[in-house]
Parts: sequence; C-alpha cells; structure tokens
Amino acid sequence: MEIIKQFIYEVATDKRNGPLSLILKAILLVLSGFYYLVAKIRIAIYEKFYVDKKFLAKPVISIGNITVGGSGKTPIVELVVRILQEKKLKPVILTRGYMANKKLTLRKYSDEANMLRNSLSGVEVIVGAARFLNAQKYLRHYAADIFVLDDGFQHFQLARELDIVAIDCTNPFGNGFLLPRGILREPVESLRRAHLFILTKSDIGRVNVGRIKETIARVNPKADIVEAIHSPVEFIELGANKSIELDSLKGKKVGVFCSIADPSSFEKTLINQGCLIGFKKFFLDHHFYQKSEIENVINSCEKNKIKYLITTEKDATKLTDLAKNIALRDLKILYLRITIKIIEGEGKLIDRINNIPLR
Repeated sequence: MEIIKQFIYEVATDKRNGPLSLILKAILLVLSGFYYLVAKIRIAIYEKFYVDKKFLAKPVISIGNITVGGSGKTPIVELVVRILQEKKLKPVILTRGYMANKKLTLRKYSDEANMLRNSLSGVEVIVGAARFLNAQKYLRHYAADIFVLDDGFQHFQLARELDIVAIDCTNPFGNGFLLPRGILREPVESLRRAHLFILTKSDIGRVNVGRIKETIARVNPKADIVEAIHSPVEFIELGANKSIELDSLKGKKVGVFCSIADPSSFEKTLINQGCLIGFKKFFLDHHFYQKSEIENVINSCEKNKIKYLITTEKDATKLTDLAKNIALRDLKILYLRITIKIIEGEGKLIDRINNIPLR
C-alpha cells in the first residue's frame, strides 16, 4: 500500500513520467476538477453565508497553509505560543490530530501533537476534530487567554482574530494543481483570507521569494509578509536526551532517515551543517515505523561504517519507545531540533498579535 501511495504522489507531483503516468495524471486531473468544485462551494458557504460559523469566548489565532505538508506549521505554532507566553498570556493549542490512531498506544496523538507536547512543556494541547466543542469544554473547567488553532486555514467553522498562513519557499504552490493532481488544498486565490504570511525556508528557497510576494500582492495586497528560516539549534541523542552541539558533526559521515513531507529540505539542512550524507532512507509523511524497518536502517549504517543516524524531531516522538528495544551497538540515533527564526518582518507579526483584543 505504501509503495502505491508513493507512486501516486510522485506522479501527481510530476516526478514520474511515461505512458502509465500520463494516463494516471489525466485521471487525477479529472478528480482535481471535482475537488475544485467542492472546495469553491464550501468556501462560498462559509464566506458568503456564514453557515455554522462558531465564535469562542476567547480570541483565536489560526496557523495553516494552502498546500499539503512541509511548510513548517508546527514550529510556527511553537513560535506564536512562546510570543504569547512572553506577554504573560495562557495559550491553549487546538489541533485536529491528523494520522492519529487510537488503537495504537504510540499513535494516540498525531506526530505534530506529540511534538508540540514535548517542546511546549506545560502548554495544553487539545486533540480532536471538533475544535470548537473541545475549546468550549476546556473553558468550562479551566482558564485560557487565547487559543492557537493548528492547521486551521481550511477549518472555516471556527472564527478567528488572526489568520497566519505559512508558505514553503522551496515549493510554494507545487505544480499549480489542486489535490489529488497537485499539492494545493485550495485555489491560490483563497490566500485573500489571510492576514499575515510567513515565508518559510526563505534561505534555501530564495529564488522563489520574489514570485511568492508578487502572487500575494496580487491576491491579498493588504496582508503582511514575514520571511523566516528553519534554524537548527542542536542535536539530541534519542533516549539519553543528551544535547550535542551542531559543530560536533561537521565533516562526519552520517545516516539520515525521516517520514516528513519534504525530506530533501531536511537533507539540505544537514549538508549546510557540514554533515556528510553516507546513507539516507525516506518514508512517506506520517509513516508509522516498524522495528524491522529501523533495524534495516541501522544495519545499512553499520555496513557504511556510519556512527551517527539522524532524524527529525517529529520522527523522534515515534521512536523513543521503539529505540529501547533495538540494539544500537556503536551507533547513536540523534534528532535535529529546529526552530523558526524570523529574518525579516518580525515586528509585523508582533504587532498583529499585540492588536488582538483580549476578552
């Protein structure tokens, strides 16, 4: 099943060509047409008729995107929460919890929800599709100053005071097609709903920044634009929770594996840190690792005389318990902790947050 999903994804994103791929692209294009109609109808219902629009007793900041995966929503949620905490406010995160599987202990929460719980100690992360009802239930028993809606751009039901949209500069709009022919979740014109844009990976995607700003200026000229990068902080040894300085792996041959939407950007980040990639294995986004898969990766590293195996912080949340049952021998499994660092327009984000009326 995973092989089929990978094949369809590569066809949809134009990474595969050939007679079979052309036929499949035509089918996906027809399905994208239906997806477009449904998306436009759904947008019209909420924008023009305000059907089922829900208002909470506390203000809401939404953080989302217009494409599938890889734009850096989760680190932006962390950034915004920390800004709110600096203002002595109590933020609560609302997330749908994509890919969570309650039948499996390790997947009770989604990768992103687990990552937020680990990185934001003491901050409540409420998981569930009914985000308005979940927030209401929380307010009946506990206090909160503001809610941060994770992946909320397409969650029209919940009204918000600030709509932040992340755009991945390395692949802003894919091939321009909607799902399933491309990676767009909505037409680009939907960006008119946003108040502020954060252009992520603006360093490695610098060639696209001008074009992205032109698109935003055409669709939503009143919106603020902020540029940001994924800034590596440190390596953490899995299980031991030991911090390792970034420079310590410069010139070292390492293995890389992950299951994120944009593994190539992660690989580039490691290369920029001076790591020499001796082995790599990428899985589909949100992949649930089996013990045998990790053992195969470890065996490949040993064959290549690699001493360090590096993954993402998001993947690390799924590996802690699994790693306890794997004989690592001389190999160390590390994850790279990354934060969003604003390099241009930080004041615009702060002003937008400061101007939210509390109630």
